Amino acid sequence: MRLSSIIASRHRSGSESQDLEFTVDASISTTLTINLEASSSYSGTINWGDGSADTALSGFPTSSSISHTFTSSNIFQVKISGAAVPHVRFENQTNIISLQGMGDIGLLLSVNMFKACTGMASVKTGSYITSIDDFTFFQCSGMTSAIIGSGVTYMGTSAFNQCPSLSSISCLAMSAPGLGYHTFYGVPATTIQVPVGATGYGTTYGGLTVVYV
Repeated sequence: MRLSSIIASRHRSGSESQDLEFTVDASISTTLTINLEASSSYSGTINWGDGSADTALSGFPTSSSISHTFTSSNIFQVKISGAAVPHVRFENQTNIISLQGMGDIGLLLSVNMFKACTGMASVKTGSYITSIDDFTFFQCSGMTSAIIGSGVTYMGTSAFNQCPSLSSISCLAMSAPGLGYHTFYGVPATTIQVPVGATGYGTTYGGLTVVYV
């Protein structure tokens, strides 16, 4: 199916999750640590996906991080949702293996959000995200594929830098997002797939050959 058809289908169905949603393989490590920006007021919930009680995010956090130990060494879907979840980070968390969606406008992403999450194999940002900040996926050495959502208008400096396994990149945006420096520096991918009819990409984009599909 063409990328342009996928975009149209998602808009019709309205089924795309607005949560920050990712998969954790607890056999790699049973503990996950989420770093918080202590100066921001929160209103949200973390669903750990393992049957344990949700963690409420309310007001100003009393700690700079939240750690959770999963109930078994299985694979779990974690969701963070809410009206105000300003900044969260997951640097160096080796047990995050995929990202299904980066949330809605209530979740503001931070620089280095998934830096050095070496176990993350696939990324999908979702249509609600408009910007991928500097160094967001820097040094995610296990990442093999990335799908950049249709709402993205900017991808920052080194957003996918030093991802030596990233061989498949697609961008669903119908207008080419602006780029910082070295956004795709050093990735093994040589092409980026974009929807037929998209504008602003030209024949090369961020050092990659553009393929319209």
